[in-house]
Amino acid sequence: MKHIAKFLLILIITNSYSCFSQKVVEKKINSDSLKIYVNKIIAEYEIPGIQAALVSGDKILNVVAEGVKKIDGDSISVNSKMHLGSCGKAMTGYLAGILVQKKLLNWNTNIKDVFPEFKSEINQEFMDLTLKSLLSHQSKIPQFITGEDWKLLDRFVEKDPKARRYAFAKWILKKEAVPFDSTETNAGFRYSNAGYSIAAAMMEKVTNNSWEQLMKDEVFEPLGIDAIFGWPARTDKSEPFGHIINEKNQTLIPHNPNDEYKIDPILSPSGNISMSVLDYIKFIQKNLNGLNGFDNEYPKDFFEFLHYTNRPESEYSIGWYSVEQFDDNLSSHTGSADTFYCLNFLLRKHNIAVIVIANSATEQTKNGAEKIRNYLIRPYLKD
Repeated sequence: MKHIAKFLLILIITNSYSCFSQKVVEKKINSDSLKIYVNKIIAEYEIPGIQAALVSGDKILNVVAEGVKKIDGDSISVNSKMHLGSCGKAMTGYLAGILVQKKLLNWNTNIKDVFPEFKSEINQEFMDLTLKSLLSHQSKIPQFITGEDWKLLDRFVEKDPKARRYAFAKWILKKEAVPFDSTETNAGFRYSNAGYSIAAAMMEKVTNNSWEQLMKDEVFEPLGIDAIFGWPARTDKSEPFGHIINEKNQTLIPHNPNDEYKIDPILSPSGNISMSVLDYIKFIQKNLNGLNGFDNEYPKDFFEFLHYTNRPESEYSIGWYSVEQFDDNLSSHTGSADTFYCLNFLLRKHNIAVIVIANSATEQTKNGAEKIRNYLIRPYLKD
C-alpha cells in the first residue's frame, strides 16, 4: 500500500504539473474590437469574406467571421468551409509523420525502397530521393506550380486519384533533374508541388490506401475535423465561393466552382483541402501543443521534426516555414490557388497562433490578411 500511495502521489504531482505548466495566455482583444477591425479591412482591401482566429494551445482567444460567402450573397460564418491552399501541405506532412510513427515508412525511405518496379525506367538521379527530401522541397523534381505545368496533367487518363498519382510519379521521375539556381541554393530549398504528389504516392503504396482515405482516417477523424477535398461550393452551393478578377473590367467576381479550373487530384496532397476556421483551429492547436510538449498522442520531437528539421540550412521543413523571429520559434505558411487565401502563424514560446482565411486571393487580400495577423499578435509581442 505504501508503494501504491507513493505512486499516486507522484501521479498527482505529475498531472498537476502537466495541467498548470502550460503558459497561460490572456485575451487582449475583445470580440467587438476585432469585428470592427476585420470589417474595416474588408472595406479597405475589397475582400468578400474573412475568418480570423487567435488561439493558444488550449483556448480560442478570438474567432470571427465577417463579410459574405459570395459577393451579394449570404453572410459568412465561423462554420463556413474555406479552401486552405498550400496550408494543406502541413497536413500531408503530419500524415507522413503518423505513418513513420507506425513504422510503415521512415523519413529516409527512398524511391527505390517503395517503387522497385521503377528501377529500370526512371532517372537514376531520383532513385535515392527520400520521403523527407520530397516533403521539405530538397529534391530537384520539377515544381508544377504554374498553369502551364498543370495542363500537362491532362495526359493522365486514370480516373482513380491513387492511380493517377502513381502514374504521375512514374512519369515525372523519368524527367531530367532541375538544378537549384543560386537563390534556391542559398535558401536551402525549392518549392515543388510535385514532390508532395510523389510523397503521397509513396504513402499510398505502403498502405494500399488512397491519400484521401488516409487523411480522413489518420488526420481528420481523430481530430474531429469535417473537411472536404476541392472548392467548398463545388460540394455544397451554400458554402463560400472563391473570387477572381474579371479581366475585362478588373472587378472581383465569384469563381464558378464547377468550371474547368480546379486542382487535379494528382496535386491535391500539396493543397486542396477545405474546412471551417473552427476545424482548422483543431489542427493548429495540435501542432502548438505538440511543440510545447502537451500533446497526449505524439512526443514533442515528432512535432519538432515536422517544424524545425532543416534549420538552419533551410527555412522549410515538413510543410512549415520556420525561422527564429520575435525571440521565438516562428512556424508559418500561406496558401492560395488564386481563389482563396489562407495564412497561419505559430509562435511557440508565446503559445499563440493566428489564422486568417479569405475567399479571394488578390494582392490586396494578402495585404489585408497580414494587417489582421499583425493586429492580433502585436499585443502579445510587447510582453
